Amino acid sequence: MTSPDDGDEGDPRERLIEALLAGSGEVETSRWKRLGSSALTLFKGRDLVGQALGWATSDGERVDDVVARLGQLKGIAMKTGQLASYLDLDLPDEAQDAMAALRTHAQPLSADRVGSIVREDLGPAADDVLAELEPEPIAAASIGQVHRARAPDGTPVAVKVQYPGIADAIEKDFRAGAIGPKIVETIAPGAEVQSFHDEAREVFLAECDYEREARMQARFRRLFRDHPVIEIPDVYPELSSQRVLVTELVDAPGFETFLASDPSQEHRDAIGRALFDFYLGSLFREGVFNADPHPGNYLFPDHERLVVLDHGCVRRFDDAFVDNLARLSRAARHDDPDALEAVLVEQGIVEPGSEDRDEIHELIRSFYGAWLVDETHPVDLDESVAFRELYERRFDLARLNMPAEFLFLIRIRFGLMAVLEDLGAEANWFQLEEDLVDERLS
Repeated sequence: MTSPDDGDEGDPRERLIEALLAGSGEVETSRWKRLGSSALTLFKGRDLVGQALGWATSDGERVDDVVARLGQLKGIAMKTGQLASYLDLDLPDEAQDAMAALRTHAQPLSADRVGSIVREDLGPAADDVLAELEPEPIAAASIGQVHRARAPDGTPVAVKVQYPGIADAIEKDFRAGAIGPKIVETIAPGAEVQSFHDEAREVFLAECDYEREARMQARFRRLFRDHPVIEIPDVYPELSSQRVLVTELVDAPGFETFLASDPSQEHRDAIGRALFDFYLGSLFREGVFNADPHPGNYLFPDHERLVVLDHGCVRRFDDAFVDNLARLSRAARHDDPDALEAVLVEQGIVEPGSEDRDEIHELIRSFYGAWLVDETHPVDLDESVAFRELYERRFDLARLNMPAEFLFLIRIRFGLMAVLEDLGAEANWFQLEEDLVDERLS
């Protein structure tokens, strides 16, 4: 399923990975212990993730400690660190690189514990999964860890096993109020807390249902079956359960290794267009999108193919909502204040004739960043509206009655822009979205 990008020998990230792999992989489910650990992490990293997370420091030891603690907490605490590894938060390079270790590493469960979970969930079918399961995980992330194995017919497979108690831990993190609101603030600075809080809780808890993830992955595989670039690994539903997910194994380099291989501009552009189509194409065509655009979810069998992993964080919308999103996109990108106000009023985001019309118009346009220019160009977050600028305008955003459904749409916009900037892809992003919107509204 993945070949983690661990870095070169002597890379400072190696010590972080060693720390993340040390100790028990069991999830702490005591509400008060999680609250205390979360509070300590936020205090120690207060200067680490800068303006958006309330953290930021150049102190390497403190960075290491924060990263290790996030990896131990797992769940939404670890997701916060993953977001910090690629969003434009104006972090020191060393801190952002340290956070990148959280994309594929956390303290793993023991092989015995993994075996007991598989047996509990799969019963007699567990023997088919465990017969050739390798004890060391090839990846350990926020919800579960992944092992190599073989299906009964000998086909190499990836077995994802969920950390016991992770759903309970996520629930308690949101109830405790230490980490839950922090990840909401990271995704959408200044947004109305409670509705976005509820939306984040619902979506992250849904990630703990691997049977749902299997269905979503199968759906994306069908949607992109004939795509020239995108590949989605096959799923083995008969060997999967709520806490165990068995999929086709893809052995291929990750995002950082792909970039280090110096792909041509043509290949970068093709991958960039494919990523755009994966996230926004599925949204406008099918009303469904994968809301987790972080680089740890990508593999590259070669320079012309992109494998997308991890389909647990998926959001679906009804037709009316997606139609309004398409109209909002058209109005914002074409700089049409009247059309934009009409959509915002219909969505209940603003009152008719708002005195802040011009300011709101510019704020909404800022969500589209690099998509506003109708020409071929790379994504440059220093020239377009960066995520950190949205944070600085968080009180403007707080004045909008923004529906909770926008939480992960904001995450997609800024997450995708950050990935495309790192990729160095060039395209007419305006026209790519224009084509999707025209197709939707035709």
